[in-house]
Amino acid sequence: MLENILLNQLKTAFEKNLDKVVLKNTFKIKLFLDVLKAEGFILGYTLQDDYLIALLKYNNSIPAIQNIKTFSKISTPYYVKSKKIIEMIKRNKNSIFLVRTSKGLLSNKDILTYKAGGILLARLQ
Repeated sequence: MLENILLNQLKTAFEKNLDKVVLKNTFKIKLFLDVLKAEGFILGYTLQDDYLIALLKYNNSIPAIQNIKTFSKISTPYYVKSKKIIEMIKRNKNSIFLVRTSKGLLSNKDILTYKAGGILLARLQ
């Protein structure tokens, strides 16, 4: 899954205290970065040639994303019903869940608004 590759690149960049990460310019990656920016995990991104430059966010030298747990793999997507993901959100108040749905890539607020289930991609802390 493209999302897992992106999450692994971000995780590695944060572990190495890099200030930016260079990503392939695709529509899906732009949408993913839009969600990460809206949730405050990155400062933003810019377009340079055929690449996206994601600007990583730190708070007093502490990465905005300290922990990434992925759930779905290419061979085995992890489907969750709306009730289950809503329970997970309520139990893990300091986490942001990313779910791919028919409405697009959603994070906690949108999941609760739309009461949507789908493919659970990751939990970010």
